[in-house]
Amino acid sequence: MSSSTSNRPRILSFLFVLSVVTYLDRVNISIASPAIEREFHFDHVHLGTIFSAFVVGYMLFQIPGGWLGDRIGHKKCLTIILLWWSVATGLTAWVGKESLDSFIRPLTALWFMRFLVGMGEAGAFPCANGIIGDWFGIEKRAGAAGLMFAGIGVGSAISPPCIAWVMTHWGWRSAFQLSAGIGIVLAVALYIWMPERAESDQSKLRPGGVGGSGDSLRTEPGARKKTPWKEILGNLQVWMLVMSIFFFSYVTYVYYFWFYPYLVDIRKISVLRSSWFTAMPFLMMAVSAPLGGWLSDRLVPQIGKTLARRRVAMVGLTVAAVLIPTGACFPSPYSAIACLSLGAGSLYLAISSYFATALDVLPEYSATVSGTMNTGASLGCVIAPILTPWISGHYGWVPALSLAGVFALFAAILWKFIEPKRG
Repeated sequence: MSSSTSNRPRILSFLFVLSVVTYLDRVNISIASPAIEREFHFDHVHLGTIFSAFVVGYMLFQIPGGWLGDRIGHKKCLTIILLWWSVATGLTAWVGKESLDSFIRPLTALWFMRFLVGMGEAGAFPCANGIIGDWFGIEKRAGAAGLMFAGIGVGSAISPPCIAWVMTHWGWRSAFQLSAGIGIVLAVALYIWMPERAESDQSKLRPGGVGGSGDSLRTEPGARKKTPWKEILGNLQVWMLVMSIFFFSYVTYVYYFWFYPYLVDIRKISVLRSSWFTAMPFLMMAVSAPLGGWLSDRLVPQIGKTLARRRVAMVGLTVAAVLIPTGACFPSPYSAIACLSLGAGSLYLAISSYFATALDVLPEYSATVSGTMNTGASLGCVIAPILTPWISGHYGWVPALSLAGVFALFAAILWKFIEPKRG
């Protein structure tokens, strides 16, 4: 077995755990928000301002994070930014302490810490996708990306109850200290045990190598030329990916922000039951992300990488576009939960196609392209939590969720025009 092949399970394990940790550090603030609100006498506007800080940092630093990964190396960059946002997460626990309170107000301190967390996490998936491009050939990439993104579903499902349990026993600050400790340990482990990209391993990704990819050998970070921003930002395929993943992300974040309130307020399910049912869409995502990647990779030898990515993405997104509005119309709350959860799973069949395709557009600048694409996803994250309650308040939840279905269909249609030049 080649060193490239033998290292892949370890690499995927790190990337899976990384995905779980990113979502642990995203949701801890929302779970801790009631306690923070009481301690500092905040209102919902204050909390909304704090929540927005992560999104601002996350959106602004997608491209810089990916660019840095391409310049200094994806593993090195990932280690640095993981330490960065873990330390910022840990420092959140110091907000309101006398030693810090005399220098900066709690609201400002919390906003700044969350901005730093978002700034660090922005580079996580672009660099992780770059690592997949470094180690996996074309017929393995979508499956690798799918397994990585399964961590999002797992992290989203298990983080709220785990954080809530820690807070109940030791207070809200302990949740941030624990999250920071996990991130720091992962960064150290990643630095020590994740293998470096080797020239011999990369050569196997050339035509006829173990990857079977047809990729050209990519230069080492230090030998790369100046980043071709004009080529990246002027590439139609990049913008097709940006627009499609914007609609994809909008639908995803409707689930993240509003599925639980929808079950409690509209479907009249108890708080305890809703907390369990809320995990169902994310568990479906955890299953469907690697399934979509596996299907895409299986189709590559038969129909080529472009059609393989396109068909899996379009089928998943189109099915989601049907299931989500249908679930909203079901009179039975449990039928609605089942349909909406299947819709989330169908949606996530497409996620590996996005990131595998980003690797194909400009392989030598894969993290930069991935960060550019993910900026569109970040914009969807900004709009979904605002537009969804506005529509539901004026027109009801069926139109609000139906719009999410329409956006899934838009994302699917745009895939008809996505065709990397090297495809």
